[in-house]
Amino acid sequence: MYHTRTWWYEIADLVRKLVLTGLITFIQKGSSTQVAFGVVVCFMVLFVSLDISPMFDTNVNRIANIALLELFATLFLGLLLKVDTVNEEAAASSLFTALVMALSCFIIVYPAVAFLVERRHKRKSVTSTKGLDKLTTLASSNARRQNQAANGFRGFNKAILAPLRKKKAVVPDDLDAKAPAPPDDERSGHATRLSGEVPTEIAVHPSG
Repeated sequence: MYHTRTWWYEIADLVRKLVLTGLITFIQKGSSTQVAFGVVVCFMVLFVSLDISPMFDTNVNRIANIALLELFATLFLGLLLKVDTVNEEAAASSLFTALVMALSCFIIVYPAVAFLVERRHKRKSVTSTKGLDKLTTLASSNARRQNQAANGFRGFNKAILAPLRKKKAVVPDDLDAKAPAPPDDERSGHATRLSGEVPTEIAVHPSG
């Protein structure tokens, strides 16, 4: 509940309670000095609590500080009555009574309001987390579908298109065998042209 560095605060708080409920009775009972002593003690403890924040939970620290502030304000109003700063008629007025009641009820109302606000904040955070999870799931499902489509296209390309491409690229081995052989005259004329020789045949005409 307390920080390690403020392990002593519980003992100090017990001493404060002992002073305000026991020791204060020996200081000029019924006088303004008695009330002023209680105001000083409450103020010093409130100042230390605000300075060191001894507890882990921020809400618990805040509530403890509000309780000390409410006790300080109550004793301060009692001190005003003791020194005749506020007369009895003003103390009996509805405004003064409402102020004292508000100070007494604030320590009860504030924790309830803080609890409701914190609960609402947690609900909003849970809702936002759920929405983020939904978006993440949707994105992962879309990525999975895209991967499946890409894999299907690769499989189609490998199974159908690749064999067709191979068939177009392969030249049959019996292409030369199936080609028709040229006639003998064309072969001899082609060979003559390649060798550059003139035919030796001479036409003999019968003499007249």
